[in-house]
Amino acid sequence: MGINSCSSLTEMVIDTWEQVIDAGMKSKPRGLPCRQLVGFQTRLTSPRNRLVLIPERRWSLAYAAGELAWYLAGDDALDFIRYYAPSYHRFSDDGERLHGAYGPRIFKSGAWDLVVNKMKRDPDTRQAVLPIFKLDDLKVSSKDTPCTLSLQFISNLGYLNLIVTMRSNDAWLGLPYDAFCFTVLQELMAMELGIKLGGYTHQVGSMHLYDKDLAAVRTIVPFESTPCLPISETTTTAFIGEMLKRERVLRTCDGEFAVENVEAFLSSVKEPSLLDLMTCAWAWKKALRSLTNLNALKTLRALLERKLDKLMLCFDSIEQKGERR
Repeated sequence: MGINSCSSLTEMVIDTWEQVIDAGMKSKPRGLPCRQLVGFQTRLTSPRNRLVLIPERRWSLAYAAGELAWYLAGDDALDFIRYYAPSYHRFSDDGERLHGAYGPRIFKSGAWDLVVNKMKRDPDTRQAVLPIFKLDDLKVSSKDTPCTLSLQFISNLGYLNLIVTMRSNDAWLGLPYDAFCFTVLQELMAMELGIKLGGYTHQVGSMHLYDKDLAAVRTIVPFESTPCLPISETTTTAFIGEMLKRERVLRTCDGEFAVENVEAFLSSVKEPSLLDLMTCAWAWKKALRSLTNLNALKTLRALLERKLDKLMLCFDSIEQKGERR
């Protein structure tokens, strides 16, 4: 099977669904019927084109950005990620932490800095591999075994490419979020190294769709073009620091939500960056959870729609973590 190249994550997701439906073989892991492609590969030529604008899928930017923040914070706490996906508790072994959380494996382990230093010493290295899956994962019985095996960063002609290898990927629930997070990590690495952003390759041992999701997949209409949003901050450290600050404030603040604060923020934004859009998604999620005044909620939605237009498609889902293994 050849590798398809797509110009946006929206296109890549729909193309993957079509391939699994057309050529996937029947399988039944853990008694759950699905269709799967073994040894699947796909490529995203423009990693900044990472929003999934498919009305029927109701992809949640608040959840995608929340999961990314969880990674960047090096955190494995259930309480953090459960704010965005309440059903995550089903994958915790002790009700407090997630064994397979990527954040500690990427950042707290020191692996990220080791990869950065290796690529700075030798820009053409083929050894810049960030391992996620560990030998201990074969020894431990856990509800949360990492789906991702590794991230390999390769520089070619001044462009940073990323190859992500996964053992298993749910094309409906997992792929849209995994590729979003990994392409942001790719862009952060390119910023760290001072080189241009190259292509993103996603390869999976088992790319699958569960039978319970096939009906929904078949209702998908052709995709529209999606915006290419830069990260905005000039350094990796600046982006991570500002992102984590905004996320923490909007997730943990108590009291009534102030629409005026969002209005002031929107008025200061000329062309939304990815960080600005994530901030708006978190603010909308917070408003849905805390605003009791229906008119205030309508006012906020009108403000966001006026500024963001069709990007509001990313705001209308409360994502649940499902069978991503």
